[in-house]
Amino acid sequence: MVTCLALIASCSRSSGDSSATTPRAHPHRKPPKAPVVPPPPPADFILRAGDSEGDHVITEGRFGEPQAFANTGIPPEVLAECGHGDDRELAVRLELTTIVQSSLPVKVGLGNFHSGAEANNETRFVMDYTEGPTCLSQAVTTETQVELGRLYPHDPHPFTVWVILNEALTPDHPVPSAKTLGEGWSMAIPILAPDGYPDIKTTGQGPRVISCEQEPFIVPAGTPPTTAAIGTEGENAPCTVQIKPVPAF
Repeated sequence: MVTCLALIASCSRSSGDSSATTPRAHPHRKPPKAPVVPPPPPADFILRAGDSEGDHVITEGRFGEPQAFANTGIPPEVLAECGHGDDRELAVRLELTTIVQSSLPVKVGLGNFHSGAEANNETRFVMDYTEGPTCLSQAVTTETQVELGRLYPHDPHPFTVWVILNEALTPDHPVPSAKTLGEGWSMAIPILAPDGYPDIKTTGQGPRVISCEQEPFIVPAGTPPTTAAIGTEGENAPCTVQIKPVPAF
């Protein structure tokens, strides 16, 4: 009888003393914070296009720093098509992000990749297609050159282009200045083509969209020029940065 009572008492003491096995709560401990994702840098240019059916598309472009061909990771055979083979080219990475702002999916294309009207030197492009990089080695028209596919509303679609600055390195400028790059190379404003219609007007604004009394163009590297030569008599025209706000669609 004594043994049974002793066992019951021992069990009671063991079950009642839970402080040794139950972890204590920490009311002041805060849960770990989620990692902060920095916002993308401001766009160097913004393209907008829309049609009468209600399809509206916006593309943001951001340039990297000029670098040597060997540092781009592009296959040598592709670079050979876009360069002159004399190691005097520079390449600038261009990240394009396209967003459909209408309520339904729309097929989107991008075209008009060629040197700008004010370019003193040739500008070419390497398109980073899914099947592999491809050089646009010849001057092209406004025909769509990049098919982004069927894009869904408010879902950002990235696409990478390498802008090739031919003859950027010369004996006089082995390390070209920002002024030299900005005045020597440019690109036309890409044309957005919702539903395959490249004739829809595309507007471009941003700190690298320039107008010098002719068609606006984009400066991919260096400092955008303040003046540009016009005509054949050496006259100069003032250049204006196209940063006027455009109403959202």
